[in-house]
Amino acid sequence: EIYTLSLHDALPISIHVATSGQLERLHFCDVSPAVSIRKRTLKRLVSWRALSAPSRRIGGPYGGSQQRIYSLDPAARHLMELRYGTDPHRARIPRPAYSPRLVTHALTVTELYVRCVEASRVGAFEVLEFQAEPDCWWPLESGGYLKPDAYLCAGVPDTEYADHWWVEIDLGTIRNRYMRTKFASYTTFEATGENGPGGVLPGVLVTTPDNARTTSLRRVVTRLGDPAAALIHVTP
Repeated sequence: EIYTLSLHDALPISIHVATSGQLERLHFCDVSPAVSIRKRTLKRLVSWRALSAPSRRIGGPYGGSQQRIYSLDPAARHLMELRYGTDPHRARIPRPAYSPRLVTHALTVTELYVRCVEASRVGAFEVLEFQAEPDCWWPLESGGYLKPDAYLCAGVPDTEYADHWWVEIDLGTIRNRYMRTKFASYTTFEATGENGPGGVLPGVLVTTPDNARTTSLRRVVTRLGDPAAALIHVTP
């Protein structure tokens, strides 16, 4: 995992994998554009066991081809747990073993976080919290977890308000039947009267790869009725 800290330095903002390009957009935006400086810095962090980087690289839509994928080194993860503690119910959640498909999905979650940070730099909103799964999974009073792909708390500019969102990252690879079951889990949670993070019921933001998939999933939401239509928002 890779962690950056929120401004109040209390809860970590967590993502689990990131490409070199994504890390550069997050942490090198005000640094010299020289590629050598960025590469040396990442290489140094790997040598210090702050980051680990498998030998394989990935192409695709994340800022270029053949980028290296980074994650938090186990030694660094242990230090983070010692410093910030471990939520007992989070400690019981097993960490996923990433297949190529899951890596692609996790990198898309990271891409959402990177774009949120980039939007915050121009004043669109402030990223107060962002957690990828399984850190964002929410325990149910009846047992088990509600399992969004991410959780976002965004501060509204020039106000004391914040928007809370559970996020589902859809890549168009899951059948609508499964997505209907996933959406229904949120309306079921709403019906229990329980609150989520922040002491409120977050909205559910579903991101899709294209307009056709957006239309398809909006149709699924409509068929679930008014509670789902008010709670779940689907967008490209």
